[in-house]
Amino acid sequence: MKFFSHYLRCFSIVLCALFLYQTNLFSQRAWVTQPSGTTEDIYAMTMGYQHRVCGVGANGIIIGGQEYAAKSISQSGVSTKLYDICFGSWDLYNTNSSFGFVVGEGGAILKTTDVGVTWSKLQSNTIATLRGVSFVNPAKGFAVGDSGILLRTSDSGATWTKQFTGSTKNLNSISFFYDGLRGFIAGDSGTLFISTNAGETWNQNPVPSTVNLYDAKGFYDGAYTVGDSGTSLRSTDSGTTWEVMTTNVISILRRIITADESMYVVIAGDGGTILENFSTPNKWTKDYSGLTSTLCGGYAYGGGCTEPFVIIGSGGVMLRMDFGGAVRDQRTISANADYKLFQSYPNPFNPTTNISFQISSASNVILDLFSITGEKIVSLLNEHLQSGYYTQQINAESLHLASGTYLCRILAVDELTGKAFTQTQKIILMK
Repeated sequence: MKFFSHYLRCFSIVLCALFLYQTNLFSQRAWVTQPSGTTEDIYAMTMGYQHRVCGVGANGIIIGGQEYAAKSISQSGVSTKLYDICFGSWDLYNTNSSFGFVVGEGGAILKTTDVGVTWSKLQSNTIATLRGVSFVNPAKGFAVGDSGILLRTSDSGATWTKQFTGSTKNLNSISFFYDGLRGFIAGDSGTLFISTNAGETWNQNPVPSTVNLYDAKGFYDGAYTVGDSGTSLRSTDSGTTWEVMTTNVISILRRIITADESMYVVIAGDGGTILENFSTPNKWTKDYSGLTSTLCGGYAYGGGCTEPFVIIGSGGVMLRMDFGGAVRDQRTISANADYKLFQSYPNPFNPTTNISFQISSASNVILDLFSITGEKIVSLLNEHLQSGYYTQQINAESLHLASGTYLCRILAVDELTGKAFTQTQKIILMK
């Protein structure tokens, strides 16, 4: 009898998981516009020592500041386009992540030792446009650019030498996995180089595409690369073989943003394109950005899928992924309390309203917003929560909502029994 009860509970949980998958309740995350401090195009952004953010872009622009804080403009000393930036360590509490490098047009290489507050020019010994830069340790780094150029330094950027690639194609990005050994270079006409020895040697790997590739990133034993015409390729054997992934978009995909060593990935591209794989690791889901801008890159705040991703692009656009994050009330849920979704307040609302719910047992909770016709707009919340009383804010501006009536639905699945609870409330936006 005990075995049968356990089997029934597991079967219920499996059925619920299948229901969630079939109804696509995990798709569509919200992206919230953030102030970047500039209207110039931003091409790359990353995070350095103690969570200070730096971004680079057109007309020599360099912006910096703490996460979520106002950004300020640094004096780069150049007026050309700056395409990429990296810091000297992945560890945001290691002082090596205080110094960083920027590359750009005309062979420009800049260095900072104070997390982007001040910059100095370095001699690159080339006038070729440099499009990517990456360091494997505080001393050893690489830069790539047009006409197959690959530069290498072993003294923290004091001197740079050319490293032979055998290619004359434009090389658009370079990155190393967090182990510091596996490196990836993506370039035009399906060009892809891979290193397994921290950049000492590079081997060109064949891929099932001849389009221009703009980025390649490693994860565990595999990798992704993206490029023109919505092209996305995936390898599960460290880059030996590649398979085409369906994206259902035709726009240029420019940058892969990963969250530490995890397989959670966001892709930024032209026409406001944002793809992510949080719901299904082997499948891309298109998110609604509300923009038509060229999205050039970004960064992930820190490990795992529960941390925010940031995307930057043309016109100084900056977006942050809103993972929800219901606020838990300190009130104690009574022993006989049940699951319940309360009416939002205020209602009608403009531009924000709060909707509260209570769960009587630890559960997986999904809170979705639908149009009045039943079309899903966004998942406001998708978390495992303990029993309690919670409030989730809905922001009409960040979700780009028009005036009208919407439906907010909760689905909570008890982690022990597999029992599912669902309830819907009607909310009205009046602008």
